[in-house]
Parts: sequence; C-alpha cells; structure tokens
Amino acid sequence: MKLNFTLIILMSVLLSACGWEGGGVKPARNYYSWRYPDGWKLSTHEWVMKRREGIIACNLDFMSVDSSEVKNLLCFEARGWYLEEGPVCEDQLIWDDPECIKWRKKHSKPDAVPWTKKID
Repeated sequence: MKLNFTLIILMSVLLSACGWEGGGVKPARNYYSWRYPDGWKLSTHEWVMKRREGIIACNLDFMSVDSSEVKNLLCFEARGWYLEEGPVCEDQLIWDDPECIKWRKKHSKPDAVPWTKKID
C-alpha cells in the first residue's frame, strides 16, 4: 500500500514537471504550416480528406506534412496548398536546391528574395 502511494506521488511529480513551460518533453513545432485557399468554406471532413489525398499523392510525412525532397513539397503546393510566408521554393532553407532554382526561373519574380520562418 505504501509503495503504491509512493509511486502515485512520484508519477504525479514527474508528469507535472514535464508539463512546465520551457521544460519537459515537447514535440518540435512544424516548420511549415500549410493552408488551403478558402479552406474555411469546406466542411471539416472535406478539408481532412483533401489534405490526406495530397499527403498520400505527394509522399509527405503525415505528422509534420513535410519531406526532405523538394519535389514532394512542390507537388503539395501544386495541389493548391500554400504557405503564408510565400512559395516553398523561396524559403531560405531550400533556396539553393536545384529543383527550386528551376522552379523559380519559371514561376518567381526576378527580384524574389528568400524568406525565413520566424520561430516564436
């Protein structure tokens, strides 16, 4: 009985410590936050299904909706999804990628500059 009580106290302290601001175990924030034009007009089910179809078709990770392959991100963008910050190929992290250089020659303005995500 005493052991159970001690374990309950210990687990409570441990779990509350993990929840404190600035500490504990937290998943990384998503770097990209994809939006869909007029997504608010869709029902939740339609929006989720459209997102799911795009993720599967473009071979993106379900949890982060991200990929190490630029062509996959461009595929998702071509399906209508967009980033508030700007086109994915104008992101500073993948600015010099050969796929993005080709994409920018075709789609970007000549005076385009790379953007950087402001992480809070």
